[in-house]
Amino acid sequence: TQHPTHEQLFRHFKFFNPIQTQTFSTLYESDENALICAPTGSGKTVCAELAILRLFSVQSDAKCVYVAPKQEVADATYDMWVDRLGDVLGKNVVMLTGELTVDLNLLESGHIILSSAVHWDMLSRRWK
Repeated sequence: TQHPTHEQLFRHFKFFNPIQTQTFSTLYESDENALICAPTGSGKTVCAELAILRLFSVQSDAKCVYVAPKQEVADATYDMWVDRLGDVLGKNVVMLTGELTVDLNLLESGHIILSSAVHWDMLSRRWK
């Protein structure tokens, strides 16, 4: 299914790389689970974007969590997604801080929630 807003997000791409091409139908056209394992710089963030676009096209009030391996990766992805996904899709993109009270409020208000693995672990270990 064509979606002009989604296509606009990828206007600077001439084509998807092999990993993105191989996972496209699962991530963007189905509700199947997927685990993408590939080296740094291989296009996994674009794969995550495809899955996020699918999620919000099926359930507009959904929430998703992106857990990055390091805080630096989470920071860079947050900076990119505030403009790229937040503004274009009209979704609130938030970054967890590691402070429990603040993070609980961010979980409530955010649609696209980014976190480092350390911050997500600190928060989710407290759930019962």
